[in-house]
Amino acid sequence: MREVVRTLSSVSYQSSAKAHESPQDSSSTEDLKTIGRLKEDESKRTRADNTKAWLQGPLSLSRKGCRFELPMDMKLLEKLTPLEYVSNYCRINSRRKTLFRHYFMKNDKDKDGNVNHRELLKALRELYAQSISVQQVNEILHSLGIEKMCKNVTLNMFLAIAAFSERYLYSFLNNTSEYQEEKRTVLEETDFGALRWKLEGCAVSDEMKNILCVL
Repeated sequence: MREVVRTLSSVSYQSSAKAHESPQDSSSTEDLKTIGRLKEDESKRTRADNTKAWLQGPLSLSRKGCRFELPMDMKLLEKLTPLEYVSNYCRINSRRKTLFRHYFMKNDKDKDGNVNHRELLKALRELYAQSISVQQVNEILHSLGIEKMCKNVTLNMFLAIAAFSERYLYSFLNNTSEYQEEKRTVLEETDFGALRWKLEGCAVSDEMKNILCVL
């Protein structure tokens, strides 16, 4: 009987406590739950954003995101334009390729797989978060022999142009500041280590020589 009385008293107390719980206390509890849900949602959003953080902001210049090669037969360079060379003899790692493709697709407004000169210029500037000038972009395009009237730049061409732009800006920065020079990959160093000797006897254009020196 005493156990029954104690049980009934406990139930009565809990019911009384709930009955006397103020609306303010209930509201506070709901507010805390809402804040908790908001924090959880924000945490999920932040984690999702962080996975694509490297698609935002300036591209960190490096010699190791792409690797340029020289043909076994250096005479082949005599017949190539600078753009043809960087398109055929550049190996871009998957991370860089995804990054470059992102800005190409973003600026291909009509989704026809090509960008015009204005879209090309815009895509390259966005790649570096507007940290490079229009003049610098035009200098890069001029080095590759790309004129303003060029209307059809494909994705593969853009990948090569973007890869070269990184080397061009890296070279510019290294020559105009105390920026610590980064070593080439071993394979690239093997190709370019004796460049002057390899070019002997080849009738390579001055434009092509300038491109190779930048790399």
